[in-house]
Amino acid sequence: MGRWIKIGVYDKGQKEGIGIYEWGDGSKYQGQLSDNEITGWGTLTDDEGTYTGEFFENAQHGHGEWHYSNGDIFIGQFQKSLRHGQGKLQWVSEGKEYDGQWREGVPWGQGKIVSNGIQKDV
Repeated sequence: MGRWIKIGVYDKGQKEGIGIYEWGDGSKYQGQLSDNEITGWGTLTDDEGTYTGEFFENAQHGHGEWHYSNGDIFIGQFQKSLRHGQGKLQWVSEGKEYDGQWREGVPWGQGKIVSNGIQKDV
């Protein structure tokens, strides 16, 4: 259960506009709302890290950036909160990255892996 801190407007009982929402576990969303759903551009912060980007029907959907709490970074496309489309994941502490296509959260299709300065096409 969470609580709204600020609402843009209520339209026929629906949350619309810009809002801030906090959940009981400390997670927080700040951004656009439409028809009572997180839809549009916003920022979600939780124990996993901070995501800034597009949302659709309460899910990460479209272009966005995840800055994970362990230092890793993903910049790219999302569909239903999974990495999907073109994107780049950097495992910062390991000095590795994958830049290429993703499907339902996993690398898929063409891409390249860079590890310790050595590039490999996959």
